[in-house]
Amino acid sequence: MTATETTTESTTETTTEPTTTQETETSTATETSTTPGDTASLLEISGTELEEGEYDVAVVGEIENTGNQRFSYVETTATFRNDAGDVLDTTMTNLAGLGVGQVWQVYVPYLGEKSEVADGELSISDTTVGEIPEPPDSVELLEDSLEPPADDFSGPTVTGRAENTSDSSIGYLEAAATFSAENGNVLGSGFTNITDLPAGETWRFEIEFTSYSTDAGDDGSDYELYLTDSAL
Repeated sequence: MTATETTTESTTETTTEPTTTQETETSTATETSTTPGDTASLLEISGTELEEGEYDVAVVGEIENTGNQRFSYVETTATFRNDAGDVLDTTMTNLAGLGVGQVWQVYVPYLGEKSEVADGELSISDTTVGEIPEPPDSVELLEDSLEPPADDFSGPTVTGRAENTSDSSIGYLEAAATFSAENGNVLGSGFTNITDLPAGETWRFEIEFTSYSTDAGDDGSDYELYLTDSAL
């Protein structure tokens, strides 16, 4: 986790943005936006299958970074089909940060009647190669921690505070948390942002992890936190 120090500042809050936010970055780190075809040799999809629960059905699978470059953004699309092979629905989900050798444990539920679904598949729909860029030096992460679920209907939540130590407003700041399972596999990401953080002010943020999986190990027991001044 990031080493932290604690101060008390006036706080500015923001709401969590949808997890379907795209990730793009600008920084001194080298970053390359790629098409799905470009990543065929870098990302490997395996173990794709339909997993049926008591009330729903989901496409599950694993996406492994088998290349030698880190991905700052990976987007996958789950396609659900009926007995005739017709497409019932497509659902996209994304991830902030997939390191070399890391595995993304994907779980995408179908939002309609589970009896309609006969087959499902995963595909890579978008990627960005490179490190997630760091925010300006004037942005200081004061603290961050993982809070346990408040009840049976919520997930673990990353809370944190970041300060604008400069003498001018920051037009955009985003926090992204990537949650991991007990086995080290990545489960998913959550995002939140703020616009126009005034000079000297502190932003308090919360990012909740929502897991649809019924596996007790898929509870988001660990996390990585990223701050950036670009939309991910």
